[in-house]
Amino acid sequence: NGSNIPLIVAVAAIAVVGAGVGVFFFAKKKRVNERSLRRLSSREFQEWVLKRVSGKPATSMDTSRGIDGFTSLGHPLCIKQSDSVDMTAIDLFAAALAKSRVRNGVMVAFSFGDDAIRGKIRAKRNGLDIQTLTVSELIYNRNALN
Repeated sequence: NGSNIPLIVAVAAIAVVGAGVGVFFFAKKKRVNERSLRRLSSREFQEWVLKRVSGKPATSMDTSRGIDGFTSLGHPLCIKQSDSVDMTAIDLFAAALAKSRVRNGVMVAFSFGDDAIRGKIRAKRNGLDIQTLTVSELIYNRNALN
């Protein structure tokens, strides 16, 4: 019957538009940027970083020492959801590494202050290697941890 053709065309058009909107929302939801990460709770932010570095969360004992998780290679992670992380934060993480008797660690933050490099140098003098990674590097660089 030819009278059902407009109805079938209308239903098909709605289905296509609906599918397109669904794909748009799905793609939109997957999009990650610094602004969206700043709005996450600290727990959600830590989970995002751990997922991004294929890491695992720290135990409560490690957390009490200042270690938030571990990379896929087992290196301790310190995750800061802040800007301009400074030498003091690097020094505290270096102390946590020393207490845990490990030599390598990774600190993640939105940005690092001008004096953070001094903290890394001081840690290096004490036999510790602290890699600093920005959130931007984690977003845009698949191989940020090397």
